[in-house]
Amino acid sequence: MKKAAGYIGAFLAGSIVTGGMAIAATTYVQAQKGTSIVEMNGQKVASPPTLVYGGTTYVQLYSIQQALKKVGWLAKWDGSKTPGVLSIVPAGNIAPSQSDAG
Repeated sequence: MKKAAGYIGAFLAGSIVTGGMAIAATTYVQAQKGTSIVEMNGQKVASPPTLVYGGTTYVQLYSIQQALKKVGWLAKWDGSKTPGVLSIVPAGNIAPSQSDAG
């Protein structure tokens, strides 16, 4: 019985510590969900989902890469640099080893 009480005490202590940390680490923000339009030369290419928060519209980079790919452009993201670099080139002007977008 003492052993079970020890386990229950340890469980409760662990729950209190980790539960408190989870509550302290939780932050909620309100953002508006929507869609945008990607156009090239006046033609709609894609309608990726967006989030609007704090007056800034956020669009998935993947959606932009796919829209560019549809019209013959390739985009490559290099996140190893600070800040990250997005290179966009016509499909015929990129080396074969760099042809994957992403």
